[in-house]
Amino acid sequence: MKKNIDLKLDKCLIKLEDEKKKEDMLRSSEEKFRTLIENIPQKIFLKDKNLVYISCNKHYADDLKIKPDEIKGKTDYEFYPKKLAEKYRKDDKKIIKAGKTVDIEEEYIKDGQKLFVHTIKTSVKDRKGKIIGILGIFWEITEQKKVADALKESEARYRSFIEVTGQLGWTTNPQGLITEDIPTWRAFTGQSYGEVKGYGWVKAIHPDDINRTKQIWENAVKTKRIYEVEYRARRHDGIYRWFLARGIPVLKKDKSIQEWVGTCTDITEKKKAEEALKESEEKFRNFFENSNDAIFVADVGTRQLVDCNKKAERLLGYSRKEIIFMKADSLHPKDKIKETMEGFKKQMEGKIDIVESEVLTKDKKRVLVAINASIVNIKGRPYLQGIFRDITEEKRAQEIIKKEIERMKEIDEAKTNFLNIVSHEMKTPLTAINAHLGVMDDLKTNLSEQELLSLEAIKRNNYLLKSLIDNILELSRIEAGKFELNFSKINLEKIIKEVKSNLEILSEKKGLQLILDVGKLPEILADEMRVREILNNLISNSIKFTDKGWIKVKAEKKDNHVVISIIDTGIGISKDKINNLFQKFYQIDPSIGRRFGGTGLGLVITKQLIELQGGKITVASTYGKGSTFSVTLPINGNNLKGGAK
Repeated sequence: MKKNIDLKLDKCLIKLEDEKKKEDMLRSSEEKFRTLIENIPQKIFLKDKNLVYISCNKHYADDLKIKPDEIKGKTDYEFYPKKLAEKYRKDDKKIIKAGKTVDIEEEYIKDGQKLFVHTIKTSVKDRKGKIIGILGIFWEITEQKKVADALKESEARYRSFIEVTGQLGWTTNPQGLITEDIPTWRAFTGQSYGEVKGYGWVKAIHPDDINRTKQIWENAVKTKRIYEVEYRARRHDGIYRWFLARGIPVLKKDKSIQEWVGTCTDITEKKKAEEALKESEEKFRNFFENSNDAIFVADVGTRQLVDCNKKAERLLGYSRKEIIFMKADSLHPKDKIKETMEGFKKQMEGKIDIVESEVLTKDKKRVLVAINASIVNIKGRPYLQGIFRDITEEKRAQEIIKKEIERMKEIDEAKTNFLNIVSHEMKTPLTAINAHLGVMDDLKTNLSEQELLSLEAIKRNNYLLKSLIDNILELSRIEAGKFELNFSKINLEKIIKEVKSNLEILSEKKGLQLILDVGKLPEILADEMRVREILNNLISNSIKFTDKGWIKVKAEKKDNHVVISIIDTGIGISKDKINNLFQKFYQIDPSIGRRFGGTGLGLVITKQLIELQGGKITVASTYGKGSTFSVTLPINGNNLKGGAK
């Protein structure tokens, strides 16, 4: 029994001794941890899950002007401005809720001054993994922040300097290696100092330019001569810009090189301008040499010819070498020089577009030319440029056309006179025929059925012949300018209704509707009799060429005009024949002419009568569906043509 008790006592003593060792080890570990916490330069704090301080290290307590044990039970509101305290607490709540670690930069107030700190915050969990608080470690980075901001400001300043001056400054050691910082180059390329050192700067050069640039630089260093080269350098955004790099060696008293100094000047815009100029010059030269017109260029002051194209050589018969020894004046016959120079002066003043003159060829032939002269700028100097077009054939063609027009006018006048005479002469027998027809009409009760049919045929053709003669005489008077119109204010609405009423008998015979769509119309200044004639011609034409359906007469006011449209569902007109409708004696189809009759002059006279009253007529038609003839007349009789009174 005693033995057992002793054994248990020994075990208890051993257990107590183990626990004491553990406590000593824990105490030692805590002391080491506390020593570490108290001596590291970072500030450390511990808060519970309600964001109430539990403890902090001495560095944090010193910042707050308290002792470490005085922080227990307090919150951020007791140490920081309200706005900053609320921010800290808001951030802490997010960390506790998410259960994560964050690494951030924050503002911090110490002795009333705003500082910047780098903070690491993490949630604290118990053995069961439940979040019970938050641990924070932070240290001041204000100076580092100032250095970084200063570096950014410096780079921005250098970038601004580059943008304003377009220059990058640089220096190298005697061997041509970059050993010192070149901020302007780094600001432009985005390279770090380490990337630029030695020959690292060439990595920012365009791959196609690297070898040439290095070769020229190495040769300059070797020979101690001035360095100059053009290359493309990659900007920090990846865009390549053209630079002109120049460098000179700075020599010591013994003529050895102390260092190299130089600049890189942005010449991108200059390069673009040069390319554009080159392209423009190539285009101009291509146009100049291949133009269908002869082109001469002369000095403005001396009028000495300095250039010409191939066409100019062919025009004059001289070679270019011969031409450039000539004066501009000598291109023209002596009797044309003064007139031509005066023409050029007017052209320069904008009074005329083209100067017509002559040039004298090598074999003394005079060639008619049209000249367009202007001042052009070539390589910064003004020159007189003349574009000469040979118009000999053009003038000859114009003369032929002019003569042909005169001949056609004479033929037309002769034809008109002939028709006029014939028409007048035919009126006499026609009057006699009418008289005899009147007698026969009185005796028709004694005529047989066949004789009555013959009489009606004679009367019908007599009417057509009379209409043809009347139309020819009327057209002759219009074309001769002997036609008079009697203008007065007329009630167009009333006239349209009366013409419609007169023609209704014709439409009813064919079973056609004659519809009026006439709004309130103003009085217009026109010849009432001729307006009736126009309407009568157009409406009766629509009735004649419409077999079924309807004819609508529509009239409305549009601005300062009245528009009258005659719309039908007739046979229509094909597009290729519409333009011929107003030609004398034109018939769309001879078979239609035989079927419907007509002189082929009605529409010609109608168009003339409309235009004499300042109006116009248009036609829209679809073959097989119908046509629309629209007449536009001015309300106040404007735009009257010659012959109208």
